[in-house]
Amino acid sequence: SFKPFTLAAALKTGVATPQSLVTCPPTWQYSGFTFRNYMDHSLPGQVGLAEAMAFSCNTTYMPLAYDVYVAQETALTDLLKEFGFGAATGIGYLIEETGIVPDGDWLAANGRGGYSGFEQVQLAIGQGAFLGTPLQLANAFAAIGNGGTLWQPRIVTAATLPDGTVVQEVPPTVTREISVAPEHLAFVTDTLQAVVTLPYGTGTSAFAGFGIPVAGKSGTAETGTPDPHAWFPAYAPADAP
Repeated sequence: SFKPFTLAAALKTGVATPQSLVTCPPTWQYSGFTFRNYMDHSLPGQVGLAEAMAFSCNTTYMPLAYDVYVAQETALTDLLKEFGFGAATGIGYLIEETGIVPDGDWLAANGRGGYSGFEQVQLAIGQGAFLGTPLQLANAFAAIGNGGTLWQPRIVTAATLPDGTVVQEVPPTVTREISVAPEHLAFVTDTLQAVVTLPYGTGTSAFAGFGIPVAGKSGTAETGTPDPHAWFPAYAPADAP
């Protein structure tokens, strides 16, 4: 479920375009490590970025993230902060975890050296020291779906007394505009729709016959135990969420 942000960074930096063709081999080697797709699955030949998203190809998005790193070292971590990761959403009435965007400053402050290509390729799929909350992820996906506006989520929109007197209102508040072109975010939505429409999409069977176009991405969230959580951030209808 992290790959859409890696794709957005690749589109923003010009490392990739909607027309880019990529490969999805079963494994990919970097810095002496072998990274794998789930069950070493692969797609034959060259495919589009939407197909690689649908099949959740680690071996596509990790090298793509490394290309982003070469083009602009902080592009991915900077963009994650724009999408609200590493900070409270400002929802109010709740204690929030801020999560971790493991950029160079965080790594240095926590005795892990500086930022590197190896950190980037782990971050490409939400691994390494990255931590995010379900609310942050949902809010960031909403910003993709609405064309680039990150809103402050609300629990309460208005509070009234029994006689109808309004005692508090919480107006909609924009946190920031994401610095990714709307057409690039629209393409990210296209790739997320492929997840639930292509025959080999990781969400296709779950949404078979659903009747509403959905844009979303399967994800595996580590728990610190052998058993991870599965989650599926999404928005619908995909063309007008």
